[in-house]
Amino acid sequence: MEHWIWRASPVDKLIYFGREAVKQRKVWILGDEEGFIELGPDNPSSTAIKFSLPVYSSKELAEAVYQKEELKECKAIEMDLEEFLYSLCFRLMEDGGSVALYYDGKGGYVVNDLRSIINGIEAESHKLTPENALPFTEFEEEEEEEEECPPHNRREFKSMLKQTHEKRYKIFVGAAVSWEKIWVLKDEEEDIVMLKDNNGFQGIGAWPYRDFAEYVQRQKEFKDCKVSNIGVYDFLEAYIPDLQEKKLGVAVFYNGKDFVPVDDVEQLAADIQEELDRI
Repeated sequence: MEHWIWRASPVDKLIYFGREAVKQRKVWILGDEEGFIELGPDNPSSTAIKFSLPVYSSKELAEAVYQKEELKECKAIEMDLEEFLYSLCFRLMEDGGSVALYYDGKGGYVVNDLRSIINGIEAESHKLTPENALPFTEFEEEEEEEEECPPHNRREFKSMLKQTHEKRYKIFVGAAVSWEKIWVLKDEEEDIVMLKDNNGFQGIGAWPYRDFAEYVQRQKEFKDCKVSNIGVYDFLEAYIPDLQEKKLGVAVFYNGKDFVPVDDVEQLAADIQEELDRI
């Protein structure tokens, strides 16, 4: 169990899994004589995921887990990468399931949106094995009109852009809680766009609503980027620890001129969680 991946942040686990899965062209899933091991949700109150499967990027990592006494009846089941992505992942999405990357007997990184792992591995294959790259899967936008804030009218939009840092921060936290997502820009390599200022601050750009991210995306320097979103629970459970480890912040609500530089991402997470607990 000495491998560094057991102590890695959720985002690093996701990145490492994608890279190694593309190299191996296989994944390994923890199972027994009856099939795959199904784990219950870590936090039933904060996710719609009903169960998850323990998944690894090598047989050795899977074997390290079932050496434990309570898992001694388990085994590592090998699966081709394409079957994992285009068969198993799609079945899991239909059944309300997911994957727990690098489950160590106590917990693993449960991916809340399997579409992100599919597209991430596809993008990684274009980097590492362009001659044998996986085709990109185009997912249809979920029909959630009633659950997504409609575009703001022009007067309201301009007014929010001109708000102080303190008010823009509060708008961001409130929207993240109300709509359970934040909005970001991603570049051509699917990396989240980073913003920096003249004081040495650097962090991921994040917006409270889609139309504000689209407003910035239309600027020349971001024209090759695309607007995307992150579920608020993924943001809290995966991205915040990764930002802390890499000593990066969150550039909140960039309005085309400036943003709210948040160095203390732990406090940002606490502010969001406090509002979530009130719901």
